[in-house]
Amino acid sequence: MKINPDGWVITGHFNLVPSNKLFTPMKNIIFRIILVLTGWQPGLAHYIKGKIRKSLILGQRQVPVSFERKMVIGTLVTVSNKISIESNLKFASLSIGDEFFVRYVPQSRYFQSQELDVSGWNASAEEIDLLNKQKVFEKTFTIEIQ
Repeated sequence: MKINPDGWVITGHFNLVPSNKLFTPMKNIIFRIILVLTGWQPGLAHYIKGKIRKSLILGQRQVPVSFERKMVIGTLVTVSNKISIESNLKFASLSIGDEFFVRYVPQSRYFQSQELDVSGWNASAEEIDLLNKQKVFEKTFTIEIQ
């Protein structure tokens, strides 16, 4: 993050968000057998459960797509987004400014009412095609301060 007198710039890489990975019946049986065999030693059992939890839920998987977000604050607030694809990866969809939680919370069935009103900007099919062909996409939003 770089801080300027009139705003800031944030850069980084996209990460793959794990989907709802589930154990196959065989993996579940193997996992349970390992826990039964190591359960007599709590430290080892907690270590194994922690590793599995990290691989299924918490792990970061960087993908070859970088981003840059600039925010300039003046009479208007300008947010500029730049996405660069660094491989032959293809986007199927793109959303900017939507609600997304980056941390694992077991009580995720609960929400706050204002979360229902959140809606971001979704790229059109033409914009997705342009991103996939040119490997670079830029979108700027301007907010008027009253």
